[in-house]
Amino acid sequence: MIGYIKSRIGLHHATLAEVVGKADRERLATILRELQAVPSGTTGAPAGELDVRYYTVGSEGFRICASDDLSLKLWGSKRIVSEISKRMTERNNE
Repeated sequence: MIGYIKSRIGLHHATLAEVVGKADRERLATILRELQAVPSGTTGAPAGELDVRYYTVGSEGFRICASDDLSLKLWGSKRIVSEISKRMTERNNE
């Protein structure tokens, strides 16, 4: 239900479970540079089990949440989340 409500107001999410190695993190960093994503803040849990980084692309904001299980979750507008997910999939298939 909450996912439905968020999608109705324009928030979407995607899980990038395959981003676990250094090469994967470098690919993600390259994609963020290509999109000209500007870091706008960080938060997280005190013990480091959750790391949340906030970015903006133009006037649209999004966040990347990294957790202990090594998965990354993208939260933001459908356009940004879809673009990052698509590029990661394309690069992982190269």
